[in-house]
Amino acid sequence: MAFMEWQVIKMGSIMFDTLHAYGFGLLLGYAYEQPVLLEDEGCRYRLSHDGSRLVHASCHLLDEIMKLPADTTLLVEERDPLSSEHALLLANLDGLLAALFTYPAGIRAFSLDDVRQKHRLDASATTRSLTKVCNRSTHWKSLLMKALRDPLHWLDDLLGDYHPVHAQRPIPMPKQRSTDITVPMTLDPAFSYDTRRQRSDGTTTIKVNMTVRGTRFAALLAYIGAMRFLRAQRVRGDLVNYALPVATRLLFSSDLTLPLLTQASHLTPESALLAQGIQYVLASPISEAIWHMLTFQTLQLQGTQQSISVQHGSVDMTWLEQLKTRMGKGPLFFWRLLLRTAQKDLPYEREYLEDALLSRRASSYLTHLKDVARLAAHGTPDEKEAYVYSLKEVQIIMNTMEDSGQLPLHPILERKAGTLRFGQALRLLKSSGRSAAAREVLDALEQVQTRDQLVRVLYQLNEECALLAAKTDYVIIPSEEDFLLLSEDVAHYGAYTIAGILMLLSSLRYPRSEESPQRDALMLWRLLRAVLRAMTSGATDSRSPSSMTVDTSLVPDMVLLEGENPDDSITDHHL
Repeated sequence: MAFMEWQVIKMGSIMFDTLHAYGFGLLLGYAYEQPVLLEDEGCRYRLSHDGSRLVHASCHLLDEIMKLPADTTLLVEERDPLSSEHALLLANLDGLLAALFTYPAGIRAFSLDDVRQKHRLDASATTRSLTKVCNRSTHWKSLLMKALRDPLHWLDDLLGDYHPVHAQRPIPMPKQRSTDITVPMTLDPAFSYDTRRQRSDGTTTIKVNMTVRGTRFAALLAYIGAMRFLRAQRVRGDLVNYALPVATRLLFSSDLTLPLLTQASHLTPESALLAQGIQYVLASPISEAIWHMLTFQTLQLQGTQQSISVQHGSVDMTWLEQLKTRMGKGPLFFWRLLLRTAQKDLPYEREYLEDALLSRRASSYLTHLKDVARLAAHGTPDEKEAYVYSLKEVQIIMNTMEDSGQLPLHPILERKAGTLRFGQALRLLKSSGRSAAAREVLDALEQVQTRDQLVRVLYQLNEECALLAAKTDYVIIPSEEDFLLLSEDVAHYGAYTIAGILMLLSSLRYPRSEESPQRDALMLWRLLRAVLRAMTSGATDSRSPSSMTVDTSLVPDMVLLEGENPDDSITDHHL
């Protein structure tokens, strides 16, 4: 059995190129009745399969590929279409409704779910939507017959444009011939009528229908790809998301399709798209698929007027897949939960998480972590236990962010000592029997504005940790070296920023440790007390918030603390 290979040259428009290749892969799968492998090779797609004999070569092949439901009652049944025998028929209808949404004739419905919503007010919505799609598919077939030189061998004519030796390049052109199949903006925002451009080129007010030349059947193949892979979903603000997953490797079969979407009018466009992308990473709806991104565009509905493409972009699914491999599915499940929850039911704003996942900005993710830490300190018991990031997870996520090196959290996490030890100690204090004391420390951290205030809070934290060490060995008490390193962080970033970082670190999960440095705890407690004495007597320079240094002449005084009254200090006996 011979090995067959084809190539689809990319045009540069991601959504159209992907739909073009998907449609061609589905056509090959039907024509040869063999699994077809699609691989992304940068500037082109390569499709290959075993089998040299065409099983279906007549034009009736299109009737089989573009088959639609014959009974309108199937459209309004409230059940999962993928679990029924009519799954492919409903999937075809859903995809073509999305592709033909901006077509002026017929009902304006962008998905099967939208048809069902309209059917509640208008019983004719199902018939009108099915009629619209059937009329357009019949029209495409008639245009194809007019353009073909030999309708009996039309598939050979089509495959000639994708032969690897002389593969044709698709070229977007204004529609000029009556046999041209137009490409609407629903298949790619590049074909939009939007007049808001960065530069005026003299044609911003000219509105023409676009088609594709070079590969003569590219537009029809894009519609075939849209049937199975393009999905539209209503979101908040009278907007509609168009989403298309882009694969670097995909195995086609005749029954290959993506699940249908339901409306998410309580979600922002960004939340709905991110939740969908994360869902594909957690459980891909297609086995043996390697997803690269989820490309999208958002349309603004305008009643009977033409819709406007307000934004477009992509969700990086490769990055999400890497995170899942390195740290497990826990954070992804948590993000999906937050993204699918209505904003009114969330205790903090979700926009920082959206921005962090879309643009991979470490500053946005840091703000999200602070929101989670604030919730862990002041939320209800259920909210506190919803999910707790681990130290490893935060490190992995921050290391993959674009601007992580410009923020204080990244070097603090990498150093393992200093400020991180104080945060870990506060975390252990919270999980111990002295949670009330930890709450007092957290409340005090929220009020910190100067270095003097921060030192007082650290003294209070260290005193509570020393008291806890008398009851349990599972406590980490920062050392004198940790305090000096924290002082450097304060000098570099400021007391207010470090106080916020300490609150954040107190909300993380840390690996277990058998270490219990009690002697270091006593020395640090004495150091902090000496600093407080010096602050009171004016021994430290408080003129600048960044000048947090310890006079070495104070260190000998700490030795004298061993002989103090036990009622006035914590001695080795208490530890």
